[in-house]
Amino acid sequence: MVVVSGQARQNSGSWRHAWWVAVLAIFVGLVLASAPAASQPAFASEHSLKAAFIYKFIGYVDWPAQAFESEQAPIVIAVRGDDRLLAELREIVADRFVKDRPLVVADAAGEARAQAAHVLYVAGSPDHYLPELPPQDTTGATLLITEFEGALDAGSMINFRTVDRRLRFEVSLESAEREGLKLSSRLLAVALHVRTGGP
Repeated sequence: MVVVSGQARQNSGSWRHAWWVAVLAIFVGLVLASAPAASQPAFASEHSLKAAFIYKFIGYVDWPAQAFESEQAPIVIAVRGDDRLLAELREIVADRFVKDRPLVVADAAGEARAQAAHVLYVAGSPDHYLPELPPQDTTGATLLITEFEGALDAGSMINFRTVDRRLRFEVSLESAEREGLKLSSRLLAVALHVRTGGP
């Protein structure tokens, strides 16, 4: 009988976590850097994919300077209504930096926590959440990410959609710019749909 020590199990778990994060980061990076029709790994859960996408989105968004208390202040990601996604995000962003800022994941259990966020992910239907957390009541520089049909009409900036069993996303450039956010053209290029607000 082979006995595996607690330290060995911990090291093995750390290795698996690092491998998994690397695979997701590479996958999402390829999607955002190339064609949107790239195949998604069958072994990745929907929650894992969404968490990886959210993490990568941050690198393609510019917040106004006044959105942060200082140059060292973290980028705060709040999640409302999905504990599993909250856990996945915490695992992926642990000890990571984007644009020289640390990442912090918070449970948006209350409106005050959501208002302090730079990224707010709202799970579920608009009937349950959006009326309580309208974009205009946040910091004025919060990237609102959702997952239901018609979310762009409700003020969302990035909305997940499942098309042909693939996770895709649509973008409202109009809503993002209204809140002082700048989205990279590389992000817009691979979106399923971009709403510009123009004619």
